[in-house]
Amino acid sequence: MEEKGIAMLSVILVFLITIVLLNGLMAMTVTEVKISLNDKYGAQALYLAEAGNELALDYLYDNPYFRGELLNLSSFDNPIYIGEGRINSIRVQNSSPNVRITSEGEVDGVIRKAALLVKISFIKDEEVTHIFIDKIKWLYAF
Repeated sequence: MEEKGIAMLSVILVFLITIVLLNGLMAMTVTEVKISLNDKYGAQALYLAEAGNELALDYLYDNPYFRGELLNLSSFDNPIYIGEGRINSIRVQNSSPNVRITSEGEVDGVIRKAALLVKISFIKDEEVTHIFIDKIKWLYAF
């Protein structure tokens, strides 16, 4: 009779150890999934910030003397939604002698910023003024 009790106790102990190990493995898997999603959203948010900078460049070709905010959620502008995320802000500032464009992208609460330094040149050719915008440097992680 005693041997049956020990066998039952052994089986229960093995089940408990297995459950604890599987629970730990499941917790690690959930953490890894969260980390990979955060990386994915961070990359998408950075791409959105870069897209905001490209929108500002396009705007500068038509308005080369513009400096200020093209988009700012604190001033009740609507964000620009693209895919799963949005562009929260786009700013164009003087950064003597260049121009600094800064944008912020957000995907599922993950926010990334990107800045771009550009040089705007004007070349007058007879009656036409040509505008050249040269990308100098991308700035990330600020």
